[in-house]
Amino acid sequence: MRTLVISDLHLGCGITPGIFAGAVALAGLLAELARGPLRIVLNGDTFDFVAQEPYDASEPPQLSGRVPIEGALSTGILDIFAQALAGRGELLFRVGDHDRELAIPAVQNLLRGRMSLGPAPHPRVRFAPADLPTHLRIGGARVVLTHSLVHRADARDRWLARNLLNPLRREFGVGLADLLRPDYAAAILTTLAVNPTAARHVFREPPGDAAWRHLRGLDALAPALRLADALTRAGLTAHEQDVMTRALDPYDGGGTHDRALDTARLKLFRAALAGHGAPGGPARALCADERTTAQTLARQGRAAAVIAGGSHAAGWSEVDGDPTIVDTGAWTWLVDLPRTTDDVAAWQRCLDAWQRTPRIGGRPGLPAPMRTCFTGALLEPRPAGRGTVLALVEWRAGELLRLHERVLPAP
Repeated sequence: MRTLVISDLHLGCGITPGIFAGAVALAGLLAELARGPLRIVLNGDTFDFVAQEPYDASEPPQLSGRVPIEGALSTGILDIFAQALAGRGELLFRVGDHDRELAIPAVQNLLRGRMSLGPAPHPRVRFAPADLPTHLRIGGARVVLTHSLVHRADARDRWLARNLLNPLRREFGVGLADLLRPDYAAAILTTLAVNPTAARHVFREPPGDAAWRHLRGLDALAPALRLADALTRAGLTAHEQDVMTRALDPYDGGGTHDRALDTARLKLFRAALAGHGAPGGPARALCADERTTAQTLARQGRAAAVIAGGSHAAGWSEVDGDPTIVDTGAWTWLVDLPRTTDDVAAWQRCLDAWQRTPRIGGRPGLPAPMRTCFTGALLEPRPAGRGTVLALVEWRAGELLRLHERVLPAP
């Protein structure tokens, strides 16, 4: 049985059209691979529950999965997964940062029901927790799966999403900033730079969080977003910091427009997007921290390879003597940015494009900065338990491309 590992679909965002971009591509890929039994591993963030917070307080917490899962029905992806099971396949949902609700039995029952499998446990549908790696043995080779190789402050991210990004996206739209998840701080900082007026309105209506009850809206950002530090790191002068802060503060009288605000917004925009540019090719090089984490996981599991996601940027690392490391990338829209060395005019054009894109979602006339790169890890066992072939694959224009490939030996 072949195994396909994909991650970060972010199905069921709702409110605004979703950031999932691969309905047609995923149908084509699975049709290509499911000619025989296929194990599909969804390695976290298959659904986006964080984009729906806060939930309806009148509903029990276990029903909070209804909106993202029912929102995913419109893509047809759940039907495609059910069809793969009908072909003697298997389906493994690994819980990620954005879909921790998948660990709730009632949510699992709901998902199986929406896949026309009935609410009871299915022998070929499994759920794996976020905090423990999954160990597979394929063709005798050992492989470790984890959602992400980078530790994220989950509680802080959810606070930022619930109290800042989600209200902004519901009321005004945050456009291309939605594509920066899971980096919520960057998503919010760019939104502040693109539309500070919208932020003023959201900050004026504090949610039911204790930090907002005792502090003014803008002051509540200090522990969560670290706005003052962000403005300093962006290189704003003292005057620009003052102007930018006043532009965001709902309790400030504002006053006449200061041209320093335009400079401050552009500086903040560029700084918030640092590190989010597209890699030089379909697969990026993994950073030292990612490699260290992967090496630890491989050593603990005596594994020849580690497969992860979470970064939204496909990656591959192949060094003799070390485990092969794969980042499977994302099935969302991705955003292209100017190079860090590009001039101010290029970044100003980019900021203008973001301002013209309050909402996204796969409709005709998408802005030029958006693109897709549909990637995953494919594991194919060799005969007689002689290891497995691991490949980083991309589905492009109806064709399966092998970007990198390596034989993993059986111990």
